[in-house]
Amino acid sequence: MESNAPSTGTRIENGVRRLDPLPTAEELDAFYSKVYHATNSGKAPDIARLRGESDAAQKERNWRFETTYTDVLAYLSETVGLTGRLIDVGCGSGEFISFMLNHPGWDAVGVELSPDAVALAVARGLNVKRGKIADVGSKFGGGFDVLTMFNVLEHVLDPWEVLRTAYSLLRPGGVIVVQVPNDFSRLQQAIQEHIGTDRWWVAIPDHINYFNFDSLETMLSSHGFQPLVRYGSFPMEFFLLGGFDYVTDPRMGAVAHQARCAFEVSLVSSQRRALFEDFARGGIGRNALVIAQRNAGSSG
Repeated sequence: MESNAPSTGTRIENGVRRLDPLPTAEELDAFYSKVYHATNSGKAPDIARLRGESDAAQKERNWRFETTYTDVLAYLSETVGLTGRLIDVGCGSGEFISFMLNHPGWDAVGVELSPDAVALAVARGLNVKRGKIADVGSKFGGGFDVLTMFNVLEHVLDPWEVLRTAYSLLRPGGVIVVQVPNDFSRLQQAIQEHIGTDRWWVAIPDHINYFNFDSLETMLSSHGFQPLVRYGSFPMEFFLLGGFDYVTDPRMGAVAHQARCAFEVSLVSSQRRALFEDFARGGIGRNALVIAQRNAGSSG
């Protein structure tokens, strides 16, 4: 095990940068049940923006539907085909499931830890159960064509076990879609020096694991998956260089987010995918999204 300078609050474990010290399972359970999904907690603003049926929430859904979800569906159509059985792990209130069910031929279900989010999903008529990835087999069985995890792997105490379970839930040749924040990038660290702020991307206690494209692909490869696509979302850090300092002035976050949404929606899927694949090749993008295919053999 390699240790880093204590000031970072992180260490490298099996190729993955992690919080140091790690929170306990009990601390995490308390945090997620009482703080993380609370509307006014300041945590997970992307989740907060989806709450309810307001115009703002619908606008947020439409942006996701028209950008990331549309692009992921295009990739799935190229790898899996136009139909399949999909499980979304950590599905929140079921936005991606709802999107996939709007496309004939897809059967989409999900698991989610937050009881409030599950209740919202069920109220919308979605097949979502409360639980973790370890509960999927008992609730839905296995043999999935696609398993998706959007911003989940950074939150778990044992990401290696999560990927072993994901492998077991997919059929041979099935596809996994993993999105995580792209952190400790050269861009982030250059901006940190430029504006003289702390490492704002370190989120305690909820972000336990910190990935980049290389470490995520390496981890997937070591668990029986062949990476196929590397896709980097719009680098929000660009706004910091342009004077939109959402780190020290959170009000600027909403301005930057709306500008990012307008930019992404202005591109058709093929243009956006080509651009974001270029971002990913350079190791930049606010999120790192990797699509990989399950090998036929053992995950090791």
